[in-house]
Amino acid sequence: MFIINFIFGIVVVGLGLAGIKYNGPIVHMFGQNNWFERKLGQGATFLIYQFLAILVILFGFLMMFSFHDDVLDIIFSPLRDLFQR
Repeated sequence: MFIINFIFGIVVVGLGLAGIKYNGPIVHMFGQNNWFERKLGQGATFLIYQFLAILVILFGFLMMFSFHDDVLDIIFSPLRDLFQR
């Protein structure tokens, strides 16, 4: 199971790195978000997409070393407790 997580983690990290490298074409393909541009200033859509790519890279590293289940459990434990009887 560790090997599968490691391989998927490498793929997710690669997708995150591609998101950072090709940030400009991605923004031009999907368009700029007017709300981000209005609230955060000009060029904020590029910043948000880069931030999301960095989060994808971090999740990929968590996945590579099998920590993603623990982190997701910590993040979503309040919701689990809310819906659990």
